[in-house]
Amino acid sequence: MKGIELLSKKYVIKSILRKTQASVLKDFKVGDEIIFTMELYSPGRGGNGLYATQYTINNITQGTSKTDVLSSITPFFTIFELEEVL
Repeated sequence: MKGIELLSKKYVIKSILRKTQASVLKDFKVGDEIIFTMELYSPGRGGNGLYATQYTINNITQGTSKTDVLSSITPFFTIFELEEVL
C-alpha cells in the first residue's frame, strides 16, 4: 500500500530574515508561493528502507521542489517569514 500524502495550505515568503547556504533552503526568494507535503507510510522494511520521515517543499512560483528529513525543518522558520495565501 502506498502512503497517505499530507498537504499544507499555500504560503508566500514575505521576507528573508537571514541568509543561508543550506542546499534545501538557499534558492527560495521573497514572493515565492510554497506548499509543504509529507507522506505517511510504514517505516523501516515497509517504508522502502527509510527510517527518517521526509518532507517536501514545493515551490509553485519556481516550479521546483526540495526534500529533506523532518528533523531539519526548524531552520526554515528562523530564515523565512511566511504568510498564508487565502
